[in-house]
Formats: sequence, C-alpha cells, structure tokens
Amino acid sequence: MLRKWKLLSSKIGYSHPFFKVREDHVITPTGLEINDYTVWESGDVAQVIPVLPNGKLLLVEQYKHGLGEMIVEFPGGFIENAELPEVAAFRELSEETGYTSTDVHKLGTFIHHPTKESGKLHLYVAKNIQKQAKKLAHDSTEDIRLLSVGSDELFKKIQSGEVLQSGSMLGLLLYLQEEQNAH
Repeated sequence: MLRKWKLLSSKIGYSHPFFKVREDHVITPTGLEINDYTVWESGDVAQVIPVLPNGKLLLVEQYKHGLGEMIVEFPGGFIENAELPEVAAFRELSEETGYTSTDVHKLGTFIHHPTKESGKLHLYVAKNIQKQAKKLAHDSTEDIRLLSVGSDELFKKIQSGEVLQSGSMLGLLLYLQEEQNAH
C-alpha cells in the first residue's frame, strides 16, 4: 500500500515576493529521514488558449530569463492574491495580447512539477477573441510579440522544438479534442 511521507516540521527557507522556498523535515514510508527537503511554493498559474474568429490561435513570444531564451507559448501568468483562476486568465489574455473574449471556459487544472513545486496550472480556452479598444499594459518585465498560427502550424512548431512550454502543448491537445468532439 502506498503511503504519504510524514511531515515532522516545515519552515520557509527563503522568501521573496516572487519566490518562496519551503524546507520540510520528513520521514518517508521506508524510514528515510530528510531534514531539508526543499519545495518551491509557487503560485498557481492561469494560461489561456486564444482563438481568433478565423480559427487561428494567438501565441506570445517573449524572453524568459529563467531559461535565458525567447519562448513561444499561449498567454498566461501567476494568479494574483485571492484572484480566481478564470479572472486571471481574462487578465493575462488582455495584458499580454490586447484581446478579450466573452466566450471563455476551463479546460482543466493540472500539476506542473509535483516533486519540487506546489503550484497548479489552470488552462482555459477563449474563443472568438476581439481586439480591445484600449490595450492594457503588460508587466514591466515583458516585451511581447504576437503570433497568429493555425493548429497544424503550431504542431510543426512543437515538433521542431520552437514551442517547448508544456502548458501550451497540453492546451492545444485539449482544445483540439474538444473541437473534434463538438463536430
């Protein structure tokens, strides 16, 4: 029978507004005692698959310093304070793309990296997105280029390694499955 680890104590080892690391003292079911098991207490993330009226998908390309590379992905970001995931998805769509939609629904909630991270990924799809009259400012650290692609082209970008972000891959698959089931 599988058993959970026993938590003996827990403390915050490092805290910053954007990054918090927890240090746990645990005992595994096999009796192994680990007194400094570290976990990134990451916040939950909302990511949205924006669908233009012509059926093409809107992606963002931006620099991600953690990797030191330009990344192509669907818009998304951390859920702020007591913000609901759906509200965060609307906000990220607006901030990163300048688009909005009245047709947004959830595809699901998923786990990023459960071994060392506590956050979850909330995936949404926004259909028939429309350009806003007034573009909202995105985060001061973001410089974003928008890309409009069909799903076949996006699959090619994934296969070539141009799109590496797992939430974008999962979002595309779930969106296409949903579209297939609707027909």
